[in-house]
Amino acid sequence: MTLAGTVEPYKPRRKLRPSRTIRERPQTMLRSTLLIITVLTLTSPIHAHDWFSELHSPLGQSCCGENDCRPVESRYNVQSGQLELQLDRMWVPIDRRKVVREQFSPDGKYYACWRDPNYPFCFILPLEV
Repeated sequence: MTLAGTVEPYKPRRKLRPSRTIRERPQTMLRSTLLIITVLTLTSPIHAHDWFSELHSPLGQSCCGENDCRPVESRYNVQSGQLELQLDRMWVPIDRRKVVREQFSPDGKYYACWRDPNYPFCFILPLEV
């Protein structure tokens, strides 16, 4: 406002960027689409499940079915002197005959593969065990 009470016209403080040309817009959309597809592909459950697909227990049983392998909690049972993993709501001692020796868990977690918690068919352990 000026002293006389009139309003001055608005003056932008910075210069506005001209709008993109028609040729630049499809390229930007293509880049955005490719970026989204890449992110979705790398974070999909199928990709995360891939490292289980070729594993076999020392007994020769395939570790992985559709959703058989998953991370589990672990504990050391002082009374039995064994490492146990929690499958569903049961604590199950690790059967060393079912520990996969060809692959350690890539993220440092314990994994077990089972359909029935009474009969797990594979255990994948972190390197430090």
